[in-house]
Amino acid sequence: MLLIKQNKLVKMVELGLGTQSEIEDIILSRYACYLIAQNADTRKKYCFRANIFCLLILIL
Repeated sequence: MLLIKQNKLVKMVELGLGTQSEIEDIILSRYACYLIAQNADTRKKYCFRANIFCLLILIL
C-alpha cells in the first residue's frame, strides 16, 4: 500500500510474523531511469535489458 505523507511517498511492507513497517520510496522520471540505464554496466543482463528498453521508449 502506498501513502503520501508530508510530500513523501511511503510504502507499507510486511516484516516477519505479520507485522508491517513504513519505508520511504522514491519516484523517478523516465529521463532519470534512462540516465541510470545509460551509466550502468551493460555486461550485466538486467542493465543491458533496461538500456534497450529505454532506447525503445525514446524512439517510439
